[in-house]
Amino acid sequence: MTPSPDVPVAGLARVTALVIRRLETFPIQIQVVVEGTVPDSCTTIERIENNRQGGSFRITLHTLRAAGVACLEAEQPFTETIDLDVLGLTAGIYTVQVNGVGGTFTLQEDNLPDQSNAVVSGRVWHDLCAVSGGEGGEPATASFGCVTRGDGSFVANGHLEAGEPGLGGVVVNLGAGSCPAVGLGTTITDEGGLYLFSGLRGGTYCVSIDIENVANASLLIPGEWSNTAGSGRGEMSVTIDPAENKDDVHFGWDYQFLPAAENAVGDCVDDVSFTADITIPDDTVIEAGGTFTKTWELLNSGSCTWGTGYSVVFFGGEQMGGPDIRPLEQLVEPGETMELSVVLVAPTEPGEYRSEWKLRNANGVLFGIGVDEDDPFWVQIVVE
Repeated sequence: MTPSPDVPVAGLARVTALVIRRLETFPIQIQVVVEGTVPDSCTTIERIENNRQGGSFRITLHTLRAAGVACLEAEQPFTETIDLDVLGLTAGIYTVQVNGVGGTFTLQEDNLPDQSNAVVSGRVWHDLCAVSGGEGGEPATASFGCVTRGDGSFVANGHLEAGEPGLGGVVVNLGAGSCPAVGLGTTITDEGGLYLFSGLRGGTYCVSIDIENVANASLLIPGEWSNTAGSGRGEMSVTIDPAENKDDVHFGWDYQFLPAAENAVGDCVDDVSFTADITIPDDTVIEAGGTFTKTWELLNSGSCTWGTGYSVVFFGGEQMGGPDIRPLEQLVEPGETMELSVVLVAPTEPGEYRSEWKLRNANGVLFGIGVDEDDPFWVQIVVE
């Protein structure tokens, strides 16, 4: 053992061999495995310079001998694995020099990033809007989710909201470039209305749904698109970057001739009965601006099972900060009762206030209490 100098000593490693290897990945990765020696046990590889100019990589292994320690005066072997920056290189032959020892490798193809992993996806959904009344001079009443046309009629609002069901089995088209365009591929929505096109390069695409397609016509007609433009075909032009996942290309369908009085869902009928006020009976005094929870006990007096496709919706009166729509969070079989709650905020001005609510089934049909299943259940408070 001999002492090292009083100051560190810099130098270069002696390279005895190098191996260039290609990893089984894409994009391609190239590594250089370098073997060599340093002069004694006090000398280590201090830093590695890795530079590329054109088709040549020049790598320098710098050493540093520590100061003021005892050293074993014998050469010490080392192995270093060095990654080469080969992303973006075109096909060709490249050279590598490591401390004067050389080698070559060949790229048989351009080593460009994968440009075919972008995704376009979305949901085709039933944009719910149910209308009741409007006969015999009676004013029409629309459910939450409707907006008024210029002629005074109602149409779905074009927004995908909680509790609105997806439409399965719809054929969706993909085309290259801005709409109208088809021909790149088709897919079919799953039972939740979801569709997906993957393996796409960055660029502009047309996603469209042709209602004249035989399969689509049987599922959708009569109705109209609520959130897209186009005559007979819902369509959207979408521009995506390489590797982008664009998952909000949704299509809303507004079925026509769906009156709120029609409660049938399949072979069952929806009906609800009010049984009790669990909290906040009528004319409870609430502090101005105070938050409270109203809970009703309701009986499923129909023959349909209420599930997560069902919702409670604000129907009329004073909303008091309550939700427009809130999906039910449990299954309620026919003959069972449930406790249904909404969190509300009392108005700030004194007075008597009433907030009216109904249930809505998975087809967007509103139903309530009473002989005709058309009356809302409510909460009524007094603010002092």
